[in-house]
Amino acid sequence: MRRSSLIKLALPSKWWGISFIFILLLCYPRISFAEERNIQSYSRPFGLGLILGEPRAGLSGKYWTNSKNAIDFGLSWDFKRYLLVFADYLWHLRLRTQTEFFRQLAFYLGAGPVLAINGRRGDVLGLRIPLGVEWRPAFPIGIGVEIAPAIEIVPRFDLLFMWGVTARYYF
Repeated sequence: MRRSSLIKLALPSKWWGISFIFILLLCYPRISFAEERNIQSYSRPFGLGLILGEPRAGLSGKYWTNSKNAIDFGLSWDFKRYLLVFADYLWHLRLRTQTEFFRQLAFYLGAGPVLAINGRRGDVLGLRIPLGVEWRPAFPIGIGVEIAPAIEIVPRFDLLFMWGVTARYYF
């Protein structure tokens, strides 16, 4: 019996490999904390857009508190099952490179609460740990991808897996 459409952490081996490579990229020595000169986000600190993935679709927002940190939030829904609300505090990392494209990438790691509101089966409260990358070209858009393992705490302990592709316009 399937409790929700969120993917359980019993992932196929290819997902473990992809997750491991992603974490290695985050830890690679050529990655540093974001530098003020490489980030356009602070001049336009608020972004609003869409997220598509698991759960299905929703609204996504991001507010840069400084050149290294941001608050990411979203409202997402699976049309027949539940409404998902989340907010994450993010730490950004940048590549040290001469290539303009790679300087426009911001890798991030974060943590924050997640709430799934489901009228029939009861509400779920947990903790998300998003890992992702966002591309910020010179014009005011951000396109990103993230994976977000989550720990369900209430009503019972469980492990979940979420992912999404985001597109935001920065004001």
